[in-house]
Amino acid sequence: MDPNHENCPLTDALMNTVDALVALVDLDGRILQFNKACESVTGYSAADVVGRSLVDTLVPIEQRRDVAAVIGALPEQGSNRFENDWVTADGTRRRIEWSNATVHDGDGHVTAVIGTGIDVTDQRLLESRLAQADRLDSVGRLAAGIAHDFNNTLTSLCLRVERLSARDLDPDSRTDIDAIAHMIGRTQNLINELLSFSSPRQPAPVHLDVNAEVSKIRAALAGLFHESVAVELDLTADQAVVLIDPTSFGQVLTNLAINARDAMPNGGRFAISTRVTTIESGAEPSVRVPGRLAPGTYVELSVTDTGTGIHPDDLPRVFDPYFTTKPAGRGTGLGLATTYATITHHRGAITVDSAPGGGATFDIWLPLVTDRPEADSSTDTTTRTAHEHEPHLALVVDDDPHVLNGLIEELNRLGCGTIAAATGEDALRHLDAPIDLLLTDLELPDISGDELAEQFVRHRPELWVVFASGAPPSRYPRNMPADAIVLRKPFTTIDLIEAIRGHPGFPGGAAPDPSVTPPA
Repeated sequence: MDPNHENCPLTDALMNTVDALVALVDLDGRILQFNKACESVTGYSAADVVGRSLVDTLVPIEQRRDVAAVIGALPEQGSNRFENDWVTADGTRRRIEWSNATVHDGDGHVTAVIGTGIDVTDQRLLESRLAQADRLDSVGRLAAGIAHDFNNTLTSLCLRVERLSARDLDPDSRTDIDAIAHMIGRTQNLINELLSFSSPRQPAPVHLDVNAEVSKIRAALAGLFHESVAVELDLTADQAVVLIDPTSFGQVLTNLAINARDAMPNGGRFAISTRVTTIESGAEPSVRVPGRLAPGTYVELSVTDTGTGIHPDDLPRVFDPYFTTKPAGRGTGLGLATTYATITHHRGAITVDSAPGGGATFDIWLPLVTDRPEADSSTDTTTRTAHEHEPHLALVVDDDPHVLNGLIEELNRLGCGTIAAATGEDALRHLDAPIDLLLTDLELPDISGDELAEQFVRHRPELWVVFASGAPPSRYPRNMPADAIVLRKPFTTIDLIEAIRGHPGFPGGAAPDPSVTPPA
């Protein structure tokens, strides 16, 4: 084919009926032909681009050097494969996978380059999300594995610091104790944040009106910004009820607001809008609507800022744990990872659209609740049978000696006799002891805490059982009773008392010692 002569009708027909993108360029990179598929994907007509430089017209600035090098190497190579982005007429990007070859004249001289491309935007998006899910899962398993040990250490520190706080201390010592307590709390928050993006804890999912909740926390979100930032709401009049924990939902919006604030140091606009969207069965996924969502009706919540935007190279990584573009010390890189995990945990999805200097928009989809159940007036208020006696004896089981000793000391201070056991085997030696309370770690080296409790309860049905665990709820045994009492490590003496006071025979629920102040 001679690019300098009119194309024959058969060639035109072939180029314009194939589904693939076909572009013909001369050796200077100017577009000679641009088929119908190219027009459909880019929004440009052939008349708009023929005669113009392909690289300057369609390729993003940061990729132009590489694409020009690929085209320039073709006369010597004869063919090659490459993948790059095209910028469409409306400014969006499409990812194209190219198979390129040279075109020769009758004398065998290279006269042009022809590229046959496939739009792989949605495929790459799905691959990226799957890879991201795998990364989150891997980091989550690692985090869950080490959380137990970290939380054991923090539990021991909490109990010791509480004991020191109750003493008559000089001002300097009191300042040191307060600083230690603060660091314990900060460490606990970091561990919880680390765990939340891999297996977010949803303690109380409720039917939440998204519009009402956004309106309620608007003032709190506005407080995060400088007065030069306008906070705007554009909420749908439709019912927008989803099933999610309000605290988790608030944290999602807070994370997005903090990122927007940091992207608008000189002021701007922060906007939240909602609408109800239906995804039809068999609908083709697009860049904006996640392909992983099942057909159905969703509440779509868009969070937009007019900040500095996100570089295209960073967009695929914004939801990765520990990824941040902020200076050292300005962020943990867990905010958006936590947000992603929270939304996907609720069968939703989140995407981001941004460009340098063009702000950013985060779109969140959550399934719309259409069948809200009536309130159940016959709530089961059954409680355990009261005991006539006080729980004089408690069996405490934990493989961490510091935690074990700390719990023994605290229970003794609360008036309980105690037996200590470091393993399930040690504990079972006391199966016939007249214990009233079993306080056991869920993860023991030889037997799980729930299995141990099952054996004791079978032997003593009236036994009061309290579990302790430094692992996230996702690691709890699946057969755990729904009403099981679990002390999440690290916990304080007040938490311990609250768990034990559920025992009907514990003296008055054992009011806490007013001199004991838990770490802040």
